[in-house]
Amino acid sequence: TLPSNMFLAIGKHIRYATVYDPTAKEYFVIAENLLKQYYRNPEDYILINTIQGEAMIGLKYEPLFQHINKSKIDKKYKENFFKIIVGEFVSTEDGTGIVHIAPAFGIEDYNAVAQFLPRDDSKNRLFLPVNEYGEFTDEVPERKGIRVYDANKEIIQRLKEEGKLIGQRSYEHSYPHCRRCDTPLISKALTSWFIKEQELTSITVPNAEHI
Repeated sequence: TLPSNMFLAIGKHIRYATVYDPTAKEYFVIAENLLKQYYRNPEDYILINTIQGEAMIGLKYEPLFQHINKSKIDKKYKENFFKIIVGEFVSTEDGTGIVHIAPAFGIEDYNAVAQFLPRDDSKNRLFLPVNEYGEFTDEVPERKGIRVYDANKEIIQRLKEEGKLIGQRSYEHSYPHCRRCDTPLISKALTSWFIKEQELTSITVPNAEHI
C-alpha cells in the first residue's frame, strides 16, 4: 500500500515530539510516549519541541512515492492529498503514533478520508494501481505486472537506497484468507451501483394482440 499512500493519520490528543538524531543526522517526528521504543537513552537524541496532535492537522508532507502526482486523478482531489488528518484508531501502543493511510485498500482508511472524497464524482478520486489479479498496473510502472505480495522486497530495497527506511520490523497478526483455497486476500475498493426500487415507475406493456 505504500505506493498508494494518500494521507497520514495522527491522534489529536496524542503529544508528538520532534527530535534530532545525531547518528542519522535527521529530524524525526514521533509520539512522545514511543520515544523509548526507538532510543534506549535520552542522550541518543536531541529534543527540539513537543506539540499536541491537534495542532498538526492539515499540515502537508512529501510522500514516499510520486505515482499519484503523475496519475489521472482529478486535480481538485489531488490538492487535498498528502495532508495530516485525524484517525480515531491511532494509538501509542506501538509504531510511531502516525499511521499511513491508503483509502483504496482498507475500510478504516477510506472512512477516515471520506470527507476529502466528495460523492459528486465516483471516478478518479482514489489511487488504485492494482488490477483484478492483484498485480500493479502501469500507474506504478516500475512494478507493472508484479503481484503485490511479491513486490514487498523490491519496495523495501528502494526505500533503503533512497535513505527513506528508518527501521524494518515483522509483526505477527491475523490476516484474511480465502475460505475455499486458503490464499491471502487483499482489501480493494470497487465501484458499486444500487437501484432505488421504491422509486421505479410502473411500465405498461402492450398486449400481444397490439404488437
